[in-house]
Amino acid sequence: RTLEACHLCLFDDGAAELRRNLPGFRIETGYACALSNLFRLSSGASRYEPRLFDEILPALHDDDNLVISVYIRTGRTDVMIEREIRARRGEVKEDDEGPSPEEEEVDFTIQASKMLKCVESVERRYLTGELDAGRDDPDHAFAGVVWMVLTDSAKLKEWATSEYDGAAVSTGGVRDVVTRRVLVTGARGVQT
Repeated sequence: RTLEACHLCLFDDGAAELRRNLPGFRIETGYACALSNLFRLSSGASRYEPRLFDEILPALHDDDNLVISVYIRTGRTDVMIEREIRARRGEVKEDDEGPSPEEEEVDFTIQASKMLKCVESVERRYLTGELDAGRDDPDHAFAGVVWMVLTDSAKLKEWATSEYDGAAVSTGGVRDVVTRRVLVTGARGVQT
């Protein structure tokens, strides 16, 4: 057998049909192109988050910003899903007089503040150069800091924004202080 014949025995070339039906298709680039198109963010996404294209994404993509994503899961999603399941089973009505998910929500600010102290520590280490931010020019100072806070709790979003947004953060470098922005979305925590 030739090497090519052995290769065909050991490897099922799923792209062969694509190459026959799509002249010029190359496996090296074709799937990357398809995945890129598959995961391209639709302009319709702004229906769900109106600030997405004019505020959130520009801040996250700005190379002058140190961007830190913070995910804080409180369990509120689980409460809301369980309530919806009970309503579907007829165990409770959706407009039941029982406590709302907001009322059932535990105050998570104590745990979150501990987590955000760690985030502040990481932020400081990047701003002072103790941690390498992987920038092409390591001497280029950050002009600002952005925290993208993702959580299933509306209360926690409000709290994190009121406590941490707009803070002056020391850089220990050329710019003595930069401002931190805390961004949140309007997601309600029912994504799962």
